[in-house]
Amino acid sequence: MQTLTIPIKSPRNPPKFIFPERCLKCGQSKAGTRGISIDVNPESSKKTTMLELEPPLCQECIQLENRLEWFSLLPFTISALLLAAVSFLLLWLVIIPILPVWDWLGIYSRMDIGRYSFILAGAGALLIALVGGTIVELGLRILAVPYFGKLIITRPLTLFSMLSDSHDLLGLRAKWSASQRTLSLTFERDDMAAEFTNLNSL
Repeated sequence: MQTLTIPIKSPRNPPKFIFPERCLKCGQSKAGTRGISIDVNPESSKKTTMLELEPPLCQECIQLENRLEWFSLLPFTISALLLAAVSFLLLWLVIIPILPVWDWLGIYSRMDIGRYSFILAGAGALLIALVGGTIVELGLRILAVPYFGKLIITRPLTLFSMLSDSHDLLGLRAKWSASQRTLSLTFERDDMAAEFTNLNSL
């Protein structure tokens, strides 16, 4: 495993990187690419400039990558939506309106209580959905280790991947640092890292 840290001198005009014409994971003939888009503009900028990467994969690794993505995304999404709907209704209609906190706050109007309950129930349902969806995804990933191997465990959970600037793909992890204006590419295979370095004169 080797990490290349590449400075991006002009984020508004990002470079076009060339990848080897072989699968980054297994080295077989390239069957296609999986696009990675990274917003490299500073956070203070209102514009969006995308750095596009096209890492190559063979047909088998493309299919495996698809399965890994769906197995992570679907359990989190479905469980989060279900938990959000159930918890919102319970919080809004049952739990929050009967809390004694309303008397302590001096709020007695049913209309006011209903309005505040709606807002609090929405916030609570969002939190429950994110935490519950992550727990369900983690549990299913552990159960899927015999099928996917360690790949399913080494991938960041969906929630954390959405909050980070890193992108994981078979054979490659790309991470953008906005403060340092650098792109870090971690190759699973040293020979792919060496070939990428030569192709891009790094």
